[in-house]
Amino acid sequence: MRFRWAIRQFPKHNNPTKCLPNYKEKTSMTVRFHLLFIFLLSTICTSGCSTQMSAKVINADLYQASNYYVVISNPKSNMKGVDGEIVQALAEYGISARILEAKEAEESDATVMVSYQDWYKWDIVQYLWTLDIYFNDTEMKPFAHSNFHHGGLHTFPDRVEVVRTLIDKMMLELGVPKK
Repeated sequence: MRFRWAIRQFPKHNNPTKCLPNYKEKTSMTVRFHLLFIFLLSTICTSGCSTQMSAKVINADLYQASNYYVVISNPKSNMKGVDGEIVQALAEYGISARILEAKEAEESDATVMVSYQDWYKWDIVQYLWTLDIYFNDTEMKPFAHSNFHHGGLHTFPDRVEVVRTLIDKMMLELGVPKK
């Protein structure tokens, strides 16, 4: 029944109205085509471009409540300042944190080590593509992890807000209240 009007052979008589498709058939097919087009367009526009943020506690047994954290500076980071933003986000929870290099962090007396990995891309400006923040114990075993992954649309996420959101999500998972 589909497209039967398109494959009809022309009759041998000369009456053009008899070889035209039924008006109702053509209209319903046009409506179906438009609905299918709208559905496909909306599916393409709304899927695959979402920004992802998540946090999870890997091993709650390793977590020791502490008011002193060490943020390990990442020498491979393309942009400076992420470690300072982590320190500021932790301060909102009443946690004092210092930024140290990896060797200095091993010798510190902190019970929680915070490490991160960030990756940036270029569009018109350099923008944050992914960010992973780990809370580790003194032996650098992670007990909590949060991550951000950019969705691919031409937006430039505010790095400070991303860091605060990730820290908030991790602290919520750990049950640490905001001060």
